Amino acid sequence: MEKNLAACVKDIATEIREHFHDGKYNSFPPTLWVFGIKDHQDETMTFIIDAPFNEHDEKHTTIEAIGAGLRKHGFEPLMAVLATEAWQAIYSKDEDRTVQPRDHPNKREIISVAGLSLNFEGAVLLMLPVSRKDNDIIVLGEPEELDADTVKLPLLATLWKG
Repeated sequence: MEKNLAACVKDIATEIREHFHDGKYNSFPPTLWVFGIKDHQDETMTFIIDAPFNEHDEKHTTIEAIGAGLRKHGFEPLMAVLATEAWQAIYSKDEDRTVQPRDHPNKREIISVAGLSLNFEGAVLLMLPVSRKDNDIIVLGEPEELDADTVKLPLLATLWKG
């Protein structure tokens, strides 16, 4: 597989920003891109997740089931990128971090574009800040990348668990 994880995440973030550029959309469905090999060929599978995807268990169960289904059909995932609407909390140094971002008073809406590679050798997280216009229409800001040393993506890791 010749694709570079960071480049894939950035390309997908660019595609998402272009999708929202025309100012028609007020939501974004969770979408998973899986890059891998099937029958000795590079292949990409894209899943638009049309299932409950708000709670921790729902997310993990869905991603794990996708991974199990892929392997059952001979597809070996090497990298995955998940894009989804999310909340980002801004915590102070001494603040309780067990408060979920969606419940935090100092939060902002984002579209998270997260990528992880097999064996967890690479992880990339870009955040696209969301602002809203009339009728809740999404306007996306410039991508912001988190420091690679702080990125942990347990949700995406479940792709290889099932």
